[in-house]
Amino acid sequence: MADNNLDKNSSVMNMTFMDDVQYFKDRLDAQLEYLNNKASDSKKKYKFYKRVEFILAASIPVVIGLSAMGVAEGAVLFHIKGIIGMQAVKIPFTLSILLQILAALSGIILAFINKIIELDEYYKSWKDFRLTHELLYNQKIMYLTKSEPYTSDNAFKILIQNVESILTKEVQKWSIQKTEDNKLTQNALASLEKMFNKKAESSVTASLISETSTETVVEENAESTVTKTTETSKETVTDISTTPVEKVAITEEKKGTEIDIKTEDEDVKG
Repeated sequence: MADNNLDKNSSVMNMTFMDDVQYFKDRLDAQLEYLNNKASDSKKKYKFYKRVEFILAASIPVVIGLSAMGVAEGAVLFHIKGIIGMQAVKIPFTLSILLQILAALSGIILAFINKIIELDEYYKSWKDFRLTHELLYNQKIMYLTKSEPYTSDNAFKILIQNVESILTKEVQKWSIQKTEDNKLTQNALASLEKMFNKKAESSVTASLISETSTETVVEENAESTVTKTTETSKETVTDISTTPVEKVAITEEKKGTEIDIKTEDEDVKG
């Protein structure tokens, strides 16, 4: 145990702590170089895409206007072989058609570039990286010139605290942005899930309504069938309960009624 303690103490004593020169080289200058490169790269990409966007946005109306001119419509560049019905024909490919295709392609490229700028946020990255770079560079200059707050004996410790605080805020900012992107994705997936659930519920409701209507029709048919059967049964029972003598009397009454009606008709005519 004593030997182990001696080894630990000797290793601690042999450790070389980082001084300001080494901290600048391994930490601060490395971060400054990284931030400067990222800011410059984002600036170049942002300006390149914005220039292309401006050129396309300005050229599309001009190209569309030229395509509508009579000169462009009459200028035939070449012919395309085609078949109309059963006859082979040559379709003229005019300058107007070419300009319309160029205008359509320019619109597609313009929309694509706009989404790239919106997605990658080159302008925001350029400003954020440059701001962090300037903050760190400012701390370095104030430390080297012994300016406030680096006038005391523990100036190096204060420098480390300030630099690491700036870098920690930068990391937290990117973490928050990543979380927001994940929230957007989760919201989109939740919306899709709600949409599919609504479709499923509507289909289930439609099937239930269809089944209910079918059951109602079946019940109505069954009730009508029962009613008809009941009426038929009543008529049958009535016929069965009537004796032959009663049937003859009913028939004679009907005949007598008919004779009386005929006699009344003859008297009216007379």
